[in-house]
Amino acid sequence: MFSKLKNNKKGDASEMICKKANKLFFLCLILSINSSCINVEKGHRGVIVYSNGKTEMNYILPEGKKTGLRWLSDECVLYDVREKTHEKKFRYNDSEKHELDVEL
Repeated sequence: MFSKLKNNKKGDASEMICKKANKLFFLCLILSINSSCINVEKGHRGVIVYSNGKTEMNYILPEGKKTGLRWLSDECVLYDVREKTHEKKFRYNDSEKHELDVEL
């Protein structure tokens, strides 16, 4: 790189340094945007938790990819909000000692 700088004129060298600085700036910009993304999967909602323990309960993240200044927050807690069915069986004895099966 330095041999190229010696062979070029002074204006060409500063132009080349400027181009490399622009490439480095855009690379850093893309990396910072990518690191500030939060991915909320299908059937989940996200709540932002800040480093001081405060939660942002008025703003709930819907599913999808979210970008922004997320490095200000420590993490995003995901909650599963899909409807689930559970079957539970109980067996009771009544006052006359008869067994009663109940399914919920």
